[in-house]
Amino acid sequence: MIEIESKYFIDELSEEVEDLIKDADYKSIVQSYLLVQDNHEIRIRIEWWNNNFIYQFTHKIKKGEDREEYNIDLTLEEYTQLRKDIYPKTVKTRYMINDGYNVILVDKYRDFDFFIAEIEFQNKIEQYFYDPPLFLKCSDGIIHNVSKDEEFKDSYFAKNQDKISKEYLKEQLGIGNL
Repeated sequence: MIEIESKYFIDELSEEVEDLIKDADYKSIVQSYLLVQDNHEIRIRIEWWNNNFIYQFTHKIKKGEDREEYNIDLTLEEYTQLRKDIYPKTVKTRYMINDGYNVILVDKYRDFDFFIAEIEFQNKIEQYFYDPPLFLKCSDGIIHNVSKDEEFKDSYFAKNQDKISKEYLKEQLGIGNL
């Protein structure tokens, strides 16, 4: 499956998003990376959603601006075997907000004081014409599209936990302290 997505950095949630999150479905996610190299990313993930655990193995292959994503469901035993001696990991809560057109995934990371919103699309045309809703705006009133920035990928967060902070990411965006 081709993965077509846009990601947005949110340094602080607006009151509107906070209210939407209170009523949103959510899932807890812990993911660890077995390989992050060149154009390949391999991770394992455990999700807790609707009182169920889901274990997955994912292989992502970057091809130009696109990424192919392959998911395989795992048993608890397979997940546990792969999880041995793997660190680092990211831990986040993913809120699912329907804006009337798309489902917006808003991730709150356990170890960080910022949010990443992600929207997945069926095709490039849909992505190109997508206008993010105003409720995603940051405290400076700007929506920061970080779709192409390596520093905003979960695999980067996992490998660089010691230096990731809201201030560091703002610096990467060139917006300094707000």
